Amino acid sequence: MTMRSIDRTTKTLVSEDGRRHIIDYAILVEDCGGGESYGLSVASRTGGGRVHIRGITPSADKITRLHELFVRHGVTPSSARDVAENWLTDCDL
Repeated sequence: MTMRSIDRTTKTLVSEDGRRHIIDYAILVEDCGGGESYGLSVASRTGGGRVHIRGITPSADKITRLHELFVRHGVTPSSARDVAENWLTDCDL
Protein backbone atom coordinates (compact mmCIF):
# COMPACT_ATOMS: atom_id res chain seq x y z
CA MET A 1 0.00 0.00 0.00
CA THR A 2 1.17 3.51 -0.78
CA MET A 3 0.04 6.63 1.02
CA ARG A 4 0.10 10.25 -0.01
CA SER A 5 -1.40 13.47 1.33
CA ILE A 6 -3.54 15.98 -0.53
CA ASP A 7 -5.61 19.09 0.24
CA ARG A 8 -3.22 20.54 2.77
CA THR A 9 -4.59 23.43 4.81
CA THR A 10 -3.07 25.47 7.61
CA LYS A 11 -5.05 27.32 10.26
CA THR A 12 -3.90 29.58 13.08
CA LEU A 13 -5.87 29.26 16.31
CA VAL A 14 -5.66 31.56 19.32
CA SER A 15 -6.26 29.98 22.73
CA GLU A 16 -8.07 31.71 25.58
CA ASP A 17 -4.74 32.73 27.09
CA GLY A 18 -3.72 34.44 23.82
CA ARG A 19 -1.23 31.83 22.58
CA ARG A 20 -1.13 31.13 18.86
CA HIS A 21 -1.31 27.55 17.62
CA ILE A 22 -0.58 26.70 13.98
CA ILE A 23 -2.34 23.53 12.85
CA ASP A 24 -1.75 21.69 9.55
CA TYR A 25 -4.53 19.51 8.11
CA ALA A 26 -4.25 17.07 5.20
CA ILE A 27 -6.28 14.33 3.58
CA LEU A 28 -4.42 10.99 3.50
CA VAL A 29 -4.97 8.75 0.47
CA GLU A 30 -3.99 5.08 0.57
CA ASP A 31 -3.98 2.90 -2.52
CA CYS A 32 -5.47 -0.40 -1.34
CA GLY A 33 -5.05 -2.28 -4.61
CA GLY A 34 -8.79 -2.43 -5.35
CA GLY A 35 -9.46 1.24 -4.63
CA GLU A 36 -8.58 4.07 -2.32
CA SER A 37 -9.10 4.63 1.39
CA TYR A 38 -9.06 8.11 2.91
CA GLY A 39 -7.95 9.43 6.27
CA LEU A 40 -6.80 12.67 7.87
CA SER A 41 -3.61 14.08 9.32
CA VAL A 42 -3.69 16.84 11.95
CA ALA A 43 -0.39 18.29 13.15
CA SER A 44 0.52 21.20 15.39
CA ARG A 45 3.55 23.25 14.40
CA THR A 46 3.65 24.73 17.89
CA GLY A 47 4.17 21.61 19.97
CA GLY A 48 0.67 20.15 20.21
CA GLY A 49 1.46 16.79 18.60
CA ARG A 50 0.49 15.02 15.41
CA VAL A 51 -2.06 12.36 14.56
CA HIS A 52 -2.69 10.32 11.42
CA ILE A 53 -6.12 8.70 11.24
CA ARG A 54 -6.06 6.14 8.45
CA GLY A 55 -8.92 4.32 6.78
CA ILE A 56 -11.79 6.60 7.78
CA THR A 57 -13.81 6.14 4.57
CA PRO A 58 -13.55 4.94 0.95
CA SER A 59 -15.50 8.06 -0.15
CA ALA A 60 -13.58 11.08 -1.47
CA ASP A 61 -16.66 13.28 -0.99
CA LYS A 62 -17.10 12.27 2.65
CA ILE A 63 -13.46 12.76 3.59
CA THR A 64 -13.54 16.18 1.93
CA ARG A 65 -16.53 17.15 4.10
CA LEU A 66 -14.80 15.85 7.24
CA HIS A 67 -11.59 17.71 6.32
CA GLU A 68 -13.60 20.93 5.91
CA LEU A 69 -15.27 20.34 9.29
CA PHE A 70 -11.87 19.83 10.97
CA VAL A 71 -10.52 23.07 9.51
CA ARG A 72 -13.66 25.13 10.13
CA HIS A 73 -13.85 24.09 13.80
CA GLY A 74 -10.11 24.13 14.47
CA VAL A 75 -9.84 20.48 15.51
CA THR A 76 -6.53 19.86 17.28
CA PRO A 77 -4.40 16.70 17.26
CA SER A 78 -5.54 15.86 20.80
CA SER A 79 -9.24 15.85 19.83
CA ALA A 80 -9.01 14.63 16.21
CA ARG A 81 -9.67 10.92 16.88
CA ASP A 82 -12.71 11.66 19.05
CA VAL A 83 -14.14 14.05 16.45
CA ALA A 84 -13.58 11.50 13.66
CA GLU A 85 -15.20 8.71 15.71
CA ASN A 86 -18.22 10.89 16.52
CA TRP A 87 -18.52 11.84 12.85
CA LEU A 88 -18.39 8.19 11.82
CA THR A 89 -21.12 7.36 14.36
CA ASP A 90 -23.35 10.14 12.98
CA CYS A 91 -22.42 9.68 9.31
CA ASP A 92 -24.21 7.34 6.96
CA LEU A 93 -21.27 5.61 5.27
